[in-house]
Amino acid sequence: MMRIQEPQPVSVKPEEVERLEKSLLKEPKDEAIRGKLIAHYYLNADADNYKRHVFWLIDNLPESVFTCRKSMGLFPRALLVTPQDSERAKMRWHQQVSAHGDSVPVLINAAILFAPVDPFLSERWLIQARKLETAGDRALRELVHIYHGATYGVAGGAWIGTESAFCTHVRQVLVSTNDAQFAGRVGQAMSFFQALHFPTGSPQAQHDEVLMQNLARIALAESYLKRAVALDFANPRWQLALTHLQQTKTDYLRAEKRLK
Repeated sequence: MMRIQEPQPVSVKPEEVERLEKSLLKEPKDEAIRGKLIAHYYLNADADNYKRHVFWLIDNLPESVFTCRKSMGLFPRALLVTPQDSERAKMRWHQQVSAHGDSVPVLINAAILFAPVDPFLSERWLIQARKLETAGDRALRELVHIYHGATYGVAGGAWIGTESAFCTHVRQVLVSTNDAQFAGRVGQAMSFFQALHFPTGSPQAQHDEVLMQNLARIALAESYLKRAVALDFANPRWQLALTHLQQTKTDYLRAEKRLK
């Protein structure tokens, strides 16, 4: 999922606010100006004006990554935002997807926002976007991200939850898919992690639980990479990732043995 560093928001003087608002009347799509105003209203707890600008973006620039970032403050409910505001934002995004179902950026933006609250819907929009995408692989990368989040839950710590229906669904997709990109990229994403270790003297039960979680994660990643290798044997990416993961497992078990 996108990781974009926002500039540090700053409050501006009243006369500057007035000037910026007037500027938007001439250049309503100027994201830099609107971003300054959104930051100012948020920092000054001016909920009405803050939401006025964010909803304007949803209604008028749904294809913009900037709009997606600013809409995140409405999903789920946060400071200055009521449950009714969140529902209103969801409705607006549904309307935009209905109106722009052939727009890859709109579909991806909506999917990113809905992933924490309705991962099945997010998945559907990303699959739709991937079918339409003619350049790049952003839809695929976002889909891999939510699949990775779900499979990670099997080994503990997911934002979706280990017993959710979506987790079960994703596991079924990845073990049966004929798309090496799905299985391989998720397996590769799971391969890169920092194994947790407890110092000598920690409760054995705590140590064993973490060991099981790490091994479960490795086993899942290994199964997905093996499927990718089987589906796309000519692509060295999957075999290299699998070899790296197997070495990671060996190193991890050796380290665990030394700690005992």
